[in-house]
Amino acid sequence: MKKVSVVFTLSILFLGMIMRAPFTTIPTVLPEIAQTFHMQIGALGILTTIPLLIFAGLSSFAGKIMQRFGLERVLLAAILFIFIGSISRIVGYGPMLVGTVLIGLGITFINVLLPATLIKYVPAQIGQYTGLYSTTMTVSTALFQMIAVPIVAIASWQVLIVILSIVVGLAGIIWLLNMREVAAAAHAIQTPQVTPEFAKVNPWSNKYAWAILVAAGVQSALFYTTIAWVPTMAQDAGLSGSEAGIIIGWMSLIGLPISVILPSYYARVDYKKRRLAVVIAVLAWLVGVLMMFNQSSSFIWWFIIMTLAGIGATAVFMYIVIAYAIRTRNHIESAVLSGMAQSGGYLIAAFTPTGAGLIYTTTHSWDLLIVGMIILLVIFGAVVWFSEREATIFE
Repeated sequence: MKKVSVVFTLSILFLGMIMRAPFTTIPTVLPEIAQTFHMQIGALGILTTIPLLIFAGLSSFAGKIMQRFGLERVLLAAILFIFIGSISRIVGYGPMLVGTVLIGLGITFINVLLPATLIKYVPAQIGQYTGLYSTTMTVSTALFQMIAVPIVAIASWQVLIVILSIVVGLAGIIWLLNMREVAAAAHAIQTPQVTPEFAKVNPWSNKYAWAILVAAGVQSALFYTTIAWVPTMAQDAGLSGSEAGIIIGWMSLIGLPISVILPSYYARVDYKKRRLAVVIAVLAWLVGVLMMFNQSSSFIWWFIIMTLAGIGATAVFMYIVIAYAIRTRNHIESAVLSGMAQSGGYLIAAFTPTGAGLIYTTTHSWDLLIVGMIILLVIFGAVVWFSEREATIFE
């Protein structure tokens, strides 16, 4: 049993590592890729847009596919898609586009099915394992972004992609071992047998599922808008480019201990305490946003803003991630809810940073954007307050 536990834990750790890094690392080396293919850098922006569009378009189908082919086989196929897509990018621009589509497909299924995996394999440790993979995802994304440029300077961007592909390959090997060694033990401890009525749940007609979708979309919209525009806002206020980079990096760094601790707390407490924790997180982020009205040139001022934003953003993200598991009764319900919420959520988030940029371009002021962020935070708090109850989403 100990050996099984180690294999499963390693598989979750590696799945977390490949949930973002295969496509978020690429923007750091776009100049080198553009030079190789004799293209303008702007034309390569599609390499980061494609995965997000696939997340939005296909997430809702992941649950149905899992029900037909099985959780383990679908996750193995997802890892294979990412591996083939990743390594094919070194061949040429055409294969890079196709490979990016495959990467988007693979990550879509992992995004949706990982919470369902925890329900099936470790129902008593959902909080701990959610913290494990979310923290690993954040750290690995940051790590690959940090080492990308040095690797390209020493070798080439193709070598960087080979290294990423090796990590994906290791994830596949470990998941194969998990399929062979853990399946019997997992079935012994999984949640109660899934009955036909559970398999036929329709999230699109469920008001609580819609509340989770709205919450997921608002959370993503707020996060991506903050990442996209707060550095520019801070520089307009008087910070240097390097200082703006530091504060946005600090926003992610301050969230790491929270991402380790908070999922277990969310999973352990009742809905009233969970709802209260989310409200406190929203208030922390809200105070940070309100402070943005004072366009101070003080680095300390903006450091405090991003500390509050980082704490709030991480706490609300952890709530969304673990809600797919703790607010459902089995892995099928989790996959269906996660697919619906992520599909709609990414669709909402895809247009928000662009809309925020248009608002600033039109008004030449950050005030309206800040007001919009405040409204989104209030909406998030309201829908979570509404959706949190003693019963699960589909009861």
